Order: sequence, then C-alpha cells, then structure tokens
Amino acid sequence: MEQYTTYCYKFNFYNSKWAAVHAAHLDGLNAEEIYANIDTYLGGTKSFFGNLNTTIEPTDSWDTMLKDRAQYLRDTLPSINLCFSGGHDSYFMLKTFLDNNIPIDRIIIERYIPQIDPELNYEQTNVALKLLKLLDIGKAEVIVSDWNDISTWVDFALNENTYFESGLQLFPNLGDVAYRLTSERNVKGEPMIRGSVHPRVYYKDGHWRSHMWDSDNWGGAYTNPNFIPFYTDSRFPKIHLKQLHLTKNYLEKYNNRNITEREDNIEYKHCYVNAVRSATPEVIFNTPFQMMSLDDDSSHSLFKNLYQHMTKKKEKFFLTMAKERKNDFEKLYNIFNTKLGGLPMMFHKSFLRIYDVPLD
Repeated sequence: MEQYTTYCYKFNFYNSKWAAVHAAHLDGLNAEEIYANIDTYLGGTKSFFGNLNTTIEPTDSWDTMLKDRAQYLRDTLPSINLCFSGGHDSYFMLKTFLDNNIPIDRIIIERYIPQIDPELNYEQTNVALKLLKLLDIGKAEVIVSDWNDISTWVDFALNENTYFESGLQLFPNLGDVAYRLTSERNVKGEPMIRGSVHPRVYYKDGHWRSHMWDSDNWGGAYTNPNFIPFYTDSRFPKIHLKQLHLTKNYLEKYNNRNITEREDNIEYKHCYVNAVRSATPEVIFNTPFQMMSLDDDSSHSLFKNLYQHMTKKKEKFFLTMAKERKNDFEKLYNIFNTKLGGLPMMFHKSFLRIYDVPLD
C-alpha cells in the first residue's frame, strides 16, 4: 500500500513537501510562488470530497456509517491492526469494532523513549493499557511496542535526507520513527489503522465552514506506507462529512458559534467529543497531554520560530533533549535552517491547505 500523504508539483509526485518545494525552487519559483503550485494529495486524490455537496449532511446515521466503515476494512484488509493511543479518536474507533463484533487482529500501543522522560508515555500506560483491561477485546493480540533507544530516533531526525525523501516533519512527532519500526517489526508491513482525524469546523460571516491542512495529522505516520485513517479517508469522504455536520449541529444547538479550536481548545474538544465521540471515558480528559495547544506562558524561546509545530508533548520532549543532548538538538535546529530558495525551512509556509469548504 502506498503512503497516504503525497505532494504534487507539475504533475510529478513527491514523498514529502520539502522534495516538492526543492523541485519548484530549481524551476526558479520564489517562496510565495512555490506554495501556489504544490498540491497535497490524500489517498491519491487532490479533491478530498470529490463531487459531494459539502452543505448537505449525509442521511445515514453516524452509527451505521461507522459500522459500515469498520466492516469494509475487515472485509478488504488482510488483518485489522488498530493503533491505540488512549485518546478520544482511537478509543472510539476501537469501540466501533468491539461494539459491532467485528474481529480485531492486533491492538498496537506505541511507547516512546522512556529514558528521556517516562511521563511522555503517560497516556499509553495509564489510560490505554488500563482501558483495555475493562474491555472484551476477544482474541485480539495486544502489542506494546516499546521503543527505548533514542539513538534510532536521532539517526532519522538528524538525517536531512529523511525530510526530503520520507516526509519527516519539522520537530518530528515522537511516533514518526516508532510507526516505521512497528510496521516492520510487529505487523510485517500489513496496513495499520489510525483514529484520525477529528472534525474542524468554524463559524465566519454568518456561515459554518470546515478547513483542513496538511499539518492535521497528515505528516509523520501518513508519509509512511501502509497507514489508513479511520474517520477521514478521502476514499470514503461521507464519513468525515458526517462528523463535520454533527459537530456543526452540536455547536449550533448549544449556541457555541464563537468557540474556535484555536482559541478555545478545551471547550471545542468537549463539543466535538459530545457530538461524535460519545461515551468516551472521563479518564481520557484527565491526562497531562490531552490538550494539544500550548499555554501562552509555556512556549520556550527555542521554539519561537516553530511554535506552530509544537504540542505539549513535543515541547516537553524537545526541551529535555535541548538540555540533556544539547549537541543533537543543535544539529536538529541546523537542519531547520537549511535554505530552500534562500529561505530557511523553518520560515517556509508551515502548512498547506487541503480544503476550506462551506457546511451550510
């Protein structure tokens, strides 16, 4: 199975945004022109919704659509390998399979580099593993893919070629390398299903809209081969469109038009969880890394140029790395200063828009 996220420039496809940017730069385009000429493809398509009218909510019930999606994956894939982090999206995906008696082959939990900071695995250890003990998972094999050696991560992250050849994102997620290892080591290159992504809707000028960017979980794991998104697959766009409308309906019902994901992260998360991730255990809300946006006073000067790439977990990891492995961190930062078209990578456009569509 090909990698899910690819980039296209002049009808040529690239495994990474940076490779496409480099090709455009060699053609003489400046930084602004480059991004106007690069398209992000998800699942082999540029138009995520195809011919769907995004203002019309799909008529099937949410439960029916989820069951059909899970059964389709069961019927068409050689095995069902679910990535389970202990978060809202992956938990509800797991429950969809279990509640509909659709057999699961493997449930995979990634744990990252405890030698750097054991707390980085809080959700996997204190949420995911504990929740599995409360669920009837049938004959599913639980694989805890422990990844203890930071040198493996360093070998990837400090190799400039991986950004161009393999789509590694700036300040790589801890899982970017782990997923590659797990795919090779635990599932022999069979597809792995991830619970991504949650709905992003917003209200502007009297209308509801939704947008998506290539930063919305499409880097990292999805630039590896053999990864499939459960909710947000461009080959089955009605499922994502349904969760967009359900979230919009919930916000409208409770007069929450002014809540935005960027400014009101906690409130927004509660709204979409109530709308499309029902019955999520409260324990998931009470983890130190659930809220992805950083507190205003938590950003470090090291990240001032790359703040938009950070999450709480990333920040904690990289601050520790900057302190305990200073030379490696400086090498990493030097990569981000690599110039393309005279402009360091860190100052290029951080994210590319995949869509911005009306919902009413």
